[in-house]
Amino acid sequence: MSVLVGVAGLFVAPALTAYMLADKVAAPDSKTQAGAWVNAAFNTGNAVGSASMGLLVGQLTLAASFAVGALPSLLGALAGMRKARRPADLSEREAPREVPADCRP
Repeated sequence: MSVLVGVAGLFVAPALTAYMLADKVAAPDSKTQAGAWVNAAFNTGNAVGSASMGLLVGQLTLAASFAVGALPSLLGALAGMRKARRPADLSEREAPREVPADCRP
């Protein structure tokens, strides 16, 4: 069981790392919004995954259920590695521009 929990952690840990990445990359005035988007994506994926596995678990073997459950994470990781770029140093990023007074709410 410990091995299975460890393998499951391989797929959850990168998703949780997205919170730290969003906090580091987002502009100071949009950190909360960036975290909310990550949270919404994580919860939506969790809900869809749980619902779909609930439908499939009765029709698949346990090993096939784990393989199907890992597939979206693997595909996401492969897509991310394919388009991965090293971001520029965050300290060199432009400061947010001042919003003109006539455009403020």
